[in-house]
Amino acid sequence: MPPSLESAIQVREIKALDEFPGLKDSWEVLGEAHSCSNPYISYSWISTYLETFRRGTPLILVAEKEGRVCALGAFEITESRFMGCSFKSVSFAGSGPTGTGGLSKVAKLFSYDNRLCWSDQMDILWDPECPEGVTAIVEHLKASELWDVLDFREMAPDSNFLKLVKESFGGNSFLLEEFVGTKSGYISMPGSIEEFKKGLSKNLRKNIKLSRNRINKDFGDDTLKVYEDRWEVERLLPRIMELESRSWKGTAGIGAFSNEKNRQFHAKLTERFSEKNRFCLFVLEADEKILSYMYTLIAKKELHFHNTAIHPDYNHYSPGISIILKAVEHCIENGMDRIIVGRGEDYFINALLTGRQDRVWLKVYKNNFHIRLLHDAEFIWAPAIKKLKSRFQKSDVEGAGTN
Repeated sequence: MPPSLESAIQVREIKALDEFPGLKDSWEVLGEAHSCSNPYISYSWISTYLETFRRGTPLILVAEKEGRVCALGAFEITESRFMGCSFKSVSFAGSGPTGTGGLSKVAKLFSYDNRLCWSDQMDILWDPECPEGVTAIVEHLKASELWDVLDFREMAPDSNFLKLVKESFGGNSFLLEEFVGTKSGYISMPGSIEEFKKGLSKNLRKNIKLSRNRINKDFGDDTLKVYEDRWEVERLLPRIMELESRSWKGTAGIGAFSNEKNRQFHAKLTERFSEKNRFCLFVLEADEKILSYMYTLIAKKELHFHNTAIHPDYNHYSPGISIILKAVEHCIENGMDRIIVGRGEDYFINALLTGRQDRVWLKVYKNNFHIRLLHDAEFIWAPAIKKLKSRFQKSDVEGAGTN
């Protein structure tokens, strides 16, 4: 770190969870100042994640200037082995571990699969009035002996942290690999729900009308509800968990509530976000059942989709369309700017999306012999083997066709 910066900003390392409560106030003040509407780097999300899913050693880097927190990054240190050698990785807290059960050790090490990420968007928090705090954290990481590989996933392309990491680690001492992780869909809010509907295709408008007419005819018109009160949400939580377990995601084992740890995480998360009025649950209730729901988190003027499910016995009503439309209407009425779909895009109708934004995955390797072997195995050997395997499979198919 340059002497002038070092004298102005100090970076503390926090690795013990029992020190977390002392950071809460500063973390939340920083979250309000931060220009990014991202619930996945909030104190509520990170603390709940680390309490429930901690994979390794927590590493919270706190940059302070004159006693005030000006930047904060939440990471985890994990240790793995490759070719008989151990190496340490530093990644964002929130980079796992959901959905890894079906992946081999090699796949977990070498393959990008967004199921490995628990958070839809990751970054560090920083005060826009003190951007040098980001530089301080980057320089602290650069000088640190705590890692051999930096593994930063699901970052927005315009992330200031991403930009500074690429600039700072660009020398011969490091190997950098950057590529697109996932695409995050979003719906921008128009001036009215009528304007939103006008922007949809004729067929989609027709399907929305048919869905609502069918639901209203069979169950009445008071079926769509919005819950934000903590106690109401907590009362409904067991029912939506049960519904998801009956949906295709639940039976496939990839649901947000698919195991006890996931359920504990979401119970605690719901409590913490609803306490801050940053939680919204959209529910379609009829026939004394929940037909569909959409679980969302609020950050500033954006509604972040997190989870949804549809009762398998009521798919023919297309309840998902009604839920999404209710969410759009709610956002317009409350002056919100966008619904961020994130990796939930698979469960949304593509025609409803206004656009998509790439998420970036950046990996940094220290350029020494053993870590260079790891890098080459991931980015040279593994693709070559995959290509060779594909060629052999193609030859086998062609050979079978000539017999």
